[in-house]
Amino acid sequence: QLVLYYIKQNPLVPKHEALREILTDFLIKLEVWTPILGAILRLRFWEGLTVLEMVEKEIPRRYAVRTILYKQRQAIFQLAAWFMEQEKLLSSYV
Repeated sequence: QLVLYYIKQNPLVPKHEALREILTDFLIKLEVWTPILGAILRLRFWEGLTVLEMVEKEIPRRYAVRTILYKQRQAIFQLAAWFMEQEKLLSSYV
């Protein structure tokens, strides 16, 4: 529903780009709300680093593999909660 609403507002944007824009918007907000969780999602899914690369490079901080995976899971839960909240807001406007 969020993608369809975005496309309605921006009719020339393809669906995959609309989804990317929505996810990027969330990532920007997450980096403000919880910088470490936002950094982990950015590094993993936008920059394409593996967990082992993050551990080796000590980014976003010096963490063990287990800690990065745990924080990544927390960030994904935040993403899911944000999606549900946005869907509820959108359905109340429609």
